[in-house]
Amino acid sequence: MRPISFAILFVGLVSLVLLLTSTNVFSLLLEQHKFINIDNPSNDIDCVACHSSIRAELDNSDLHGNLSCEDCHRFEGTGISFAEGGSPATAGEEAHAAYTPRCLDCHDSDGATVAGEYAKPARAFCDDNYGCEYSAHKALVMKANESSMSVGENEACLVCHTNYSCELDYTYFEGISYNLSGWSFTSFGDSGTRDYTANWNKSGAKHVFLSLDKIDCTKCHENIYDALVNGTPKVNEDYLTHSPIEIHTSGTGGTDWDTNNPWPFGGPNYHDRYHYIPEADRATGVNSSYCYECHNVNKYANENLADKTTYDLGDVTSDTYSTQVHCAEALWCQTCHGNGKTKVVIDNPEQLNTGHSGTNFVVFDLGANYTVPLIKMYTSGNSYTWNVSMGTDTSGTCCSYSNWGTQVLADWATPNSGWNEAEIIPTTARYLKLMRSDGSGDLAANSLFEFMFDPPAATLTYELHSYADMHIYDPMARHVGMNYSTGEMENEIPGAVCSFGAVEAVSLPKLADGDYRVLLKGTGRGVYGLIVTGESEEEGIFAREVFARRITEDEMQDGTTGVDTTNVANVTITVEKPPEPTLQALGEVNVTLAGLYPEIERVEVEQIQTEDVNTVSMPEAVEEIYSAYMITSLGSGEFALRFNDVEDAANITAVYKVAFDGSWTLLTSSVTGSTVEAALEAGDNSTVVFTFALLPLDTGTGSFPSIAGEHKGVITPKQPIKVSHLYTYPCEGTGGHTEYVRIENETWYVTATWDGYSKGWQNVTFDNSFVLLANKTYSYTIRTGSYPQIIHKPEHTTLDGSFINCTEFRGVNGNVYHDRIPAIRLWSG
Repeated sequence: MRPISFAILFVGLVSLVLLLTSTNVFSLLLEQHKFINIDNPSNDIDCVACHSSIRAELDNSDLHGNLSCEDCHRFEGTGISFAEGGSPATAGEEAHAAYTPRCLDCHDSDGATVAGEYAKPARAFCDDNYGCEYSAHKALVMKANESSMSVGENEACLVCHTNYSCELDYTYFEGISYNLSGWSFTSFGDSGTRDYTANWNKSGAKHVFLSLDKIDCTKCHENIYDALVNGTPKVNEDYLTHSPIEIHTSGTGGTDWDTNNPWPFGGPNYHDRYHYIPEADRATGVNSSYCYECHNVNKYANENLADKTTYDLGDVTSDTYSTQVHCAEALWCQTCHGNGKTKVVIDNPEQLNTGHSGTNFVVFDLGANYTVPLIKMYTSGNSYTWNVSMGTDTSGTCCSYSNWGTQVLADWATPNSGWNEAEIIPTTARYLKLMRSDGSGDLAANSLFEFMFDPPAATLTYELHSYADMHIYDPMARHVGMNYSTGEMENEIPGAVCSFGAVEAVSLPKLADGDYRVLLKGTGRGVYGLIVTGESEEEGIFAREVFARRITEDEMQDGTTGVDTTNVANVTITVEKPPEPTLQALGEVNVTLAGLYPEIERVEVEQIQTEDVNTVSMPEAVEEIYSAYMITSLGSGEFALRFNDVEDAANITAVYKVAFDGSWTLLTSSVTGSTVEAALEAGDNSTVVFTFALLPLDTGTGSFPSIAGEHKGVITPKQPIKVSHLYTYPCEGTGGHTEYVRIENETWYVTATWDGYSKGWQNVTFDNSFVLLANKTYSYTIRTGSYPQIIHKPEHTTLDGSFINCTEFRGVNGNVYHDRIPAIRLWSG
């Protein structure tokens, strides 16, 4: 397969240079003994006398022209104390007469009222860490904040929002090429890099603030402008542009890039693209508004209402992060065209020559089992006809057969330039195939522009009041609710509308066929109210259930709502299972699930007598058993139990699982105050035992490179450690070992020496066993030989949760390091 070569513009900000201007030059000798009376509390000193050029700039400014010098340079919202007139006058503390303001002093997350007008927050840039990683100009703001040319992030603000001149340096790759075979990419290469300098020579006036419609993206991004208008050099197709264009079949080998497609919609031999601008129109068509089509969909949709309807940009906005960025989003093609997105590019990744690869059909993944009564296709108008089939499986080569799935529409003609729609035999399935029925043609070249489907018009709404977090899962297990790992709300269900506050509400207007799950996680103790509603425009509310249940903090309650869309005229929504506790603590009200575990169906906990625990295989490290619980669970995956108000929690050092065959396994656990948490595997029914055990202190394995030498550092055990041996992890195939060890504190020490390469040579044995106490700090000195494994970190948490660090390692070569911890185990046996 011939290599495909194209250029990608990897833009890196190398430097930001602002061209400075000066204020008026004035004579220091003129009236130098004429002093101004500042008895009045107001400002009697005329700033403009020295800074007349700045006043002139503000007079020609689109914004901030109504502000006085004091409004910005003596802004009181920062807490800075300025010098004040009056009788008596007061001296300033942090500043005398004025300070250099940060733009974000007024445009922070709360905004500010200045001179009677509200200064809006600078979206994203006013957030912690300047917003999300998708904010295209975040790197510019961070670079400006590191600069000393102005305070804070001001340089980045001035570049776009004022008439200040700027210079930007870029370096990016040219002519990246690769081989594509079976959706596998190999043989990446590039033909070098190109340095690019963009000079935006404006008036240099940093107090001339521009209205938003005068901000020109292309002035800073001249390299992208050149690529869009003039093409990219050093590639096989020298007219390959920054954004996608259409493909036709008249080129070499039957496929080529084309630049002559009439704008905005092409003739019958073209694959129209939403982003395409023909060559003749590029110089004027490539502008900030064109950039917003991709890089700020929300802004473009709100300013271009006709396009918002035509291209379904309301839904596209939900696929992007454009509502969370300042002015532009850093994105990739999958942002809008990835799997599950509104503008998904449908193809079969398991097959060659399907969909966009050049055959006469394409398979659409709808994302779930939807009932489809109506489909729409946007074309430029043609004489083609289509057969439409639906099915639930795309495995193997089934999709390449004309009889795949169930045919729901035959010989569908799409003659209209614009949207063509057709009712089909309502069918419930996940996959839909469009196939040319007129006997020939390449689908990718035959103006398939956009495809949409409408599920039955019904909405399922969940509304929760008090004492719980609500989590919704659709039939494909896509989630709406809090992601406890990230600490952020997530919405994975297409079309879902969410509101999270004192009342949590989730509305699902695009219903798939199957079971929807509501999972409640208690946030306190009390009674919650859950309202489940089904409604449609035609029928209004046709289903409604109200539940009032008691819930405690961290308790999980689980319910199921069945949605049947197969009869499009009579969609049914039924609460098949009201919310019920998923944790049945039999007599143990102090036990809850520690987190959100959607795959856990049921957990039962019952305390048993410690005498009933099978101790035949109990580890020697266990000194005492405090309590035991019989655990029965259904589901899949790992979960954690939280035991509250546990007696003797301060003495618990290890939690074990005792299987029915009597074997003991140490569990991952933690003890915080009187609370004990332990991780278990669903379906692994067993007994959980709380013990006092003298566990080994084990760093786990280290790595190479290694060298012998002397390690010094400190150890702080998490729990008491009984020690009679020190084991050293050797590098594979070597005799890495410890030759000498000393462990000590202020009043005590113990030492041991290696016995040579005899049985158990990886161990050093102490003359007498001893116990290292919990939360006490001990110093160690360990001299090693041969090639022991080393943990290349200055400090480390051991497998048992203890602390160890390196204060110094001196290798046998004389080099000194502070990040070489010996890989060891202190144990008793």
